[in-house]
Amino acid sequence: MRNVLTTLRVMPDASHCQRLSGYRQDETLGDHLDLVFTVKHQQQRALNRIMRGRLRHGHATKALGGSTPRPYRAGLLVQCALRNGSIRSMGVTEPFGLDQHEQRLAVAAGNEIRIYDASAKIAHVFHNPWFAQLHSVYFSDDGSRLLTVSTGFDTVLEFDIARERLTWAWNAWDHGYDLSPSGIRIRRGSAPTGPAPRSLVTVDDPAAWRGFGLPTGLTAAH
Repeated sequence: MRNVLTTLRVMPDASHCQRLSGYRQDETLGDHLDLVFTVKHQQQRALNRIMRGRLRHGHATKALGGSTPRPYRAGLLVQCALRNGSIRSMGVTEPFGLDQHEQRLAVAAGNEIRIYDASAKIAHVFHNPWFAQLHSVYFSDDGSRLLTVSTGFDTVLEFDIARERLTWAWNAWDHGYDLSPSGIRIRRGSAPTGPAPRSLVTVDDPAAWRGFGLPTGLTAAH
């Protein structure tokens, strides 16, 4: 505590520091805000119970992520008006990233990107063989393109919205980020002839991974 107080004394504008006890509750704070957020899936409590059980019985917890692809889970896209607590929601497959440009909302959901218009109707749905476990999506400044991260294949992709065309892609494995936490190397290209080394996974056909991509335990840059 002494070190923190000493630091505050020498910080510029430290005289403007205020005590939280001097604040009053503002009942109207945020009344003008409508929040939109994602619920990745609705099974987290069940997963927490499983994890607590493993810890309670002294079982070693597994490394981050599994080693085999799993089915996507049902999630939610939720809108909440702070002025009256009104909540609306719709079912979406494992929604993760969100971004807004004017009256459009883009959602990264499992292995697809959905763009909703102002009336919450789907305007576009983007698919690509390299879409898997999409974790983020961003509009370009002019709203003409989308940038997303496919964590299931450690790949960043950019799309032209109007033309529905891939304009750019960057794969981590091609740039030296190819070693997974389990010590297995990942690469793209043709599968080797003959028995493949156990320490190497070759992704020659992204569709073979059932839209989920590599499980977290195998991704090198998840």
